[in-house]
Amino acid sequence: MDTRTNNLTYIPFYFFVLLIISVPFAITMYFENPVDLVKMSAFIITGSFFVMFSLAIAAEDNLIKGNSLSFSINKSLDIPVFIFILAAVLSTIFSLNPKVSVFGQYQRQIGLITFIYLAVIYFLSSGMLQDKKRFTLLFSLAEITAVAVSLYSFIQISGNDPFGIQQPGVDRPSSTFGNAVFFGGFLALMFPFSALNISSKNNKIFKVLFPVIILGGIIVSGTRSAYIAVAAEIAVILVIYFLVNRNKKGIAEHPQNTGKYIKNILFTTGGVLLILILYMLIFPESFLSGRILSIFSSSNNPRLVLWQDSFGLFLKYPLTGTGIAMFSSAFEEFYSNRLRFLERSGYFDHPHNNYLYMLYSMGIIGLLAYMGILVQAARRSLINIFKREDLQEKIVFMSFAAFIAGYCVYGLTNFDDISILLYFFVFLAALKAADAEKTKEVFISRKITAIIVVPLILVCSFNIYSSINDMKADRFFKLGNNLIKQGKFAEAVYNMNTAIALNDYYTDYKYALANTVYRQVFSSETMPKETKMNLLNQSARQVEGLKNSHYFINESNALLSLIYYEMDREQEAKMLEGEVLKKDSVNITYRINLARYYIKKGDLRKADELMNVVLELRPKSLDAYLTAAYLNFKQGNIEAAKNYCEQILIAEPGNQFAVKLLNEINALKKP
Repeated sequence: MDTRTNNLTYIPFYFFVLLIISVPFAITMYFENPVDLVKMSAFIITGSFFVMFSLAIAAEDNLIKGNSLSFSINKSLDIPVFIFILAAVLSTIFSLNPKVSVFGQYQRQIGLITFIYLAVIYFLSSGMLQDKKRFTLLFSLAEITAVAVSLYSFIQISGNDPFGIQQPGVDRPSSTFGNAVFFGGFLALMFPFSALNISSKNNKIFKVLFPVIILGGIIVSGTRSAYIAVAAEIAVILVIYFLVNRNKKGIAEHPQNTGKYIKNILFTTGGVLLILILYMLIFPESFLSGRILSIFSSSNNPRLVLWQDSFGLFLKYPLTGTGIAMFSSAFEEFYSNRLRFLERSGYFDHPHNNYLYMLYSMGIIGLLAYMGILVQAARRSLINIFKREDLQEKIVFMSFAAFIAGYCVYGLTNFDDISILLYFFVFLAALKAADAEKTKEVFISRKITAIIVVPLILVCSFNIYSSINDMKADRFFKLGNNLIKQGKFAEAVYNMNTAIALNDYYTDYKYALANTVYRQVFSSETMPKETKMNLLNQSARQVEGLKNSHYFINESNALLSLIYYEMDREQEAKMLEGEVLKKDSVNITYRINLARYYIKKGDLRKADELMNVVLELRPKSLDAYLTAAYLNFKQGNIEAAKNYCEQILIAEPGNQFAVKLLNEINALKKP
């Protein structure tokens, strides 16, 4: 890699640095979606500025100075990336819902726009990272970021969380990722680069301390796939070291230098394993011990059933898939009762396997392109390890080989958030930059430059505006939800409608508003009937409009049936009820809501039938206990009602409904 002279490229590089740092750290409880939306906004905004300044400076050099616009090309890596983006575009064109596939779901946020940005960032940053200082700085910043989020997870697991990010009752720390799986997966990507000191740390203590901290973060995350990924990375490093050491060149000529890295890895890993073994012997019943031991148990694993059930998606959509972000909608057709009983309180919006997700969402073309990227990255890493004479270059490519191995293993049982995807494509760009012998420069004329640069800058400008608008909308949505809890119905509806006006492609907002209106009408005893019917009609039209756009069709039908029941449209409601329960015979939330409707109507027998099914499933749901308490009170089972109220107050001290019902029960007992 050649060090380039200083020029205006430092401006886009600053935005590149900001992109690398901001996305993993981006999280705030100021919004209703505090993780995915915030991270995606940070990604789009900083990524857009990086792209715009990169293109603007290149265009200025091209148009004013007369120099040709140049791009670095590495066919081995670039062609699979290009085919992958082509597969993403095709899958979106033929998607079950192209709009959702373009922008992504509200919860995950990953859509076609995300993959296009990742590809553009990959192509632009690969040329920039040919500068040795920038290459080293990238890994220094990435390593410091990994250490920082690991340290924050240690604070969380100690019971302190200064920023209030950790969800109550969650045992596994998620740091700034909102999910322990993504946290562990992110650190697993960084471990080989830290262990092999690609950031060129000079301090001997930091050389050992940083990888130890990162490994500690992986362990406390409780992410089993990350454990196995790190084991795979260490195995790859050791195998490559011993294979290369058999030769008389490269590493063998510097055994004392390379041996230090290998010894550090072995001693660190051995020390951590010893501590873990002692911990499991002393605390065999702890959560962490259970997570580690569960690696060796496959009984009643929902993911195995999920993979079996979901294969029907490939058979139905083999070529271009269902479309990005459409797994949850398409999977409703193949969801088995066995899986629903294993995973009673949740839902699957992903097959928890990167390879299956690519197959299902982008079809066989997408999967082959995705695997092509991984295979070619591993191939170029191995070729350079055995071809290069320089020791440091061999170590750099050894870290890339380990990184690819770890990422491949992690993807077998889990999937990527935007932080993992960003770092994957950036490290892929770094691999391309390091693979200088295979990389060539391609020059583009002035006319083509203008055709490429101007539209991209305009699109990036619009996306910055759109991301800011999305955050504004989500803030209004959060305010609306908070106002509902305060009993300020009119103000809540106003804020939710404002969120929809600012951003009408997130169907979650429309669904939440309709659900809010329904619950208010259902629970109100003083609202005039005419007002109730007007509100219910508006909600019904809202949900009817969602039936073909919301990614959970059954969820929309369930809410619509409840609204119809409240409107006395019983025949339509019963038809939808049958469809909903046929598709999902478990559906705890829907059964609870139906039971409440029948309690209100006075049909305690029907309500009892529904709640018996719910309680047999033993859900960890306060709503289930609240409904059971009220039903038993209505049936005259006072002791059972009191018992449910006490269980509710243990889980949520001060729960107003439980306190009120207990007061009524105690009043009945007084002579």
